[in-house]
Amino acid sequence: MREGIAYAGNLIVDRIRRIDRLPRRSELAAIHGTGRSTGGACNGAISMKLLAPELPVAVYGAAGMDAEGDFILSQFERYGVETKGILRRGETAFTDVYEESSTHCRTFFYFGGANDTLDVDDIDYDSLSCRILQVCYPLLLRTLDMPDDRYGSRMGILLHRAQQAGCLTALDVISEDSDRYKTLVRPLLAYTDYLTVNEIEAERITGVPLTGEDGRLLEENVPTALSRMLTLGVSRRAIIHAPAAAFGMDANGTYYREKGKHLPDGFIKGTVGAGDAFCAGALLAAYRGLPVWDALRWGNAAAVQSLRADTSNGSVVPIEECLTNYDALSSEG
Repeated sequence: MREGIAYAGNLIVDRIRRIDRLPRRSELAAIHGTGRSTGGACNGAISMKLLAPELPVAVYGAAGMDAEGDFILSQFERYGVETKGILRRGETAFTDVYEESSTHCRTFFYFGGANDTLDVDDIDYDSLSCRILQVCYPLLLRTLDMPDDRYGSRMGILLHRAQQAGCLTALDVISEDSDRYKTLVRPLLAYTDYLTVNEIEAERITGVPLTGEDGRLLEENVPTALSRMLTLGVSRRAIIHAPAAAFGMDANGTYYREKGKHLPDGFIKGTVGAGDAFCAGALLAAYRGLPVWDALRWGNAAAVQSLRADTSNGSVVPIEECLTNYDALSSEG
């Protein structure tokens, strides 16, 4: 019987720089705090292990032969994440994250390193014993993003092989201002069982407008976007998460909405990793056979819990405690 959840994709070190505001070109900005944490698939895997310590969690990817690669593996060892699927080569990928103190808005500068070399045959599909394989992130894995006439991209081949091996597949996506979603992400939905994205990513995947000119969420269009994801091939459930609420649709076309929570002044210590925590909470609910409305609540609870620390997963606790803390907050929206 298959057991556990595995993550495949970007293994990144986030080098966090806290500033008052982003400077204009040629201007200086003072850094008043620094930090280092894991990013990419690392965040999801570690958050999942913190949410469900008893659950087997494994990672597949490429980390460099350097100190940053050692740091990634040390973090996995610390939390009990299986690392046999990690290859060591080249230089570890990193992201310089500039976070503005007043708004917690983040700007990212990414170096692909070993991640850019990750390819379909780097995963031993015969050894995949997990029930769900989550892949992250299309648009940020140079080799796996190479076009393929049949599968859309080489990542499509990876997802298809995982399904053939007996795994359910889950997909997480990055936010990018481009038209690559139509050619490199949309075809992947035919090989995806669980899709979790934010409103910006959902809009670019489906072509359904979800944000107004003022940045407001066009909530009336969310059911259409979710339905479109299922039509494009997502087989079990599609979820869209946004600051105000989370939304989902199951394979029967039933639509669900989970309100956000009112967070008191000073509650948010950092936003790095909140999206990954949401995806982990929602995926854990799916793994445990819970319906979409529970997945939305679990995702929100994990994301809100992650906001209590200025690192990607420093405040994440078992899901039962996350839910208790979440339910103690007042609702909004």
